[in-house]
Amino acid sequence: MRGFSVPHCILFFSTVLLLSARSSPAQAIDKQQAMLLTQQGKFQEAKEAWLQLAAHAPNDYVVQANLGLVLAQLGDYKDAIAAYHKSLAAHPSEPGVRMNLGLAEFKQGNFAAASSSFSSLASTTPPDPRLETLLGLSYYGQQLYEKAIPHLTIASQNDPSNPQLHYVLAESCLHGRKPECTLTESQKLLQLSPDSAAAHMLLGEAYDGTKQENEAITEFAAAAAANPSQPNVHFGLGYLYWKKHDYDQAAPEFKAEIDHDPKNAQSLTYLGDIAYRNNNDDEAAASLLKAVHLQPNIRLAYFDLGCVYARENKNADAITAFKEAERLDPTEPDAHYRLARVYLASGQKQKADAEFVKTKSLHQKEQESIIEKMAANTPADAPAN
Repeated sequence: MRGFSVPHCILFFSTVLLLSARSSPAQAIDKQQAMLLTQQGKFQEAKEAWLQLAAHAPNDYVVQANLGLVLAQLGDYKDAIAAYHKSLAAHPSEPGVRMNLGLAEFKQGNFAAASSSFSSLASTTPPDPRLETLLGLSYYGQQLYEKAIPHLTIASQNDPSNPQLHYVLAESCLHGRKPECTLTESQKLLQLSPDSAAAHMLLGEAYDGTKQENEAITEFAAAAAANPSQPNVHFGLGYLYWKKHDYDQAAPEFKAEIDHDPKNAQSLTYLGDIAYRNNNDDEAAASLLKAVHLQPNIRLAYFDLGCVYARENKNADAITAFKEAERLDPTEPDAHYRLARVYLASGQKQKADAEFVKTKSLHQKEQESIIEKMAANTPADAPAN
């Protein structure tokens, strides 16, 4: 999850505490002392006070609620969540506890539990911009982008100068296959942060999704200029050039990505592919073997290795590589066709015929979009620029 600031509900229950203390004067003093420590920010002392109260009154929803509050302030979200649940078990209709429970779950990265808490709260309380933001971010954290979009749209409208909200909304639109929304939000983000490499990349991905390849290249080039060390920026630019068969422009970009990330298996794969196309078989094999060692699920790497081995008459190795490419995606016809030819060269006509039959029943897929390719790389942390 990205590094977002989350609103805190600090001391939400002070009024509830004071009102609930009337039935027992001795206990009221203890609660008032615990509340005073909480209000003064003496959370460790407050924790001890609330724990003592909880030991005597384990079903007191006010005590459990405030124990959860101070535990959360001390960073003990797991125990805070347990305390909030005890409070809600005794008094399910308290909205402040449900908000704090959602926040604690959110900070733990338990986005499904957080969205459940926030959506329950939203259904019983007046519209609240905070809840829209938190619901949107919780769905975003679960990669439920279509569910995140309406909440993040409202949140960004309520806080139009917040670049992080525009970023997560643009990214949600991108993954939710809504390129026009991505274009709009990316442009808003660039207005707020003109030098944002992440915003230029998002806009480039949106352009690629709408088949505007030249505009996509322009945006990725701008991103690389703004922050040359931005993860995946050179890979993305290289892949866009590669799709246009501009291998002379693509290769330096893949090399630049590897300079920043030597374990970038996708860049190694496409460098190997370019080397194979240029008849540099030794260079191709070295790059492709390194790629499959780092990430053994890249179909193109095995396919190209099979082509290299077949060109070198290493038929057994070629068969192994092509069969692995088929396993990773049996719907692509090229590996079946190449494997059939190697079987023929090896005198295995029956197997060759079977592969030719498969080839005829399949159709070549379109090239993947930049978002699909970049998703195969290790995702970057929250973009700083």
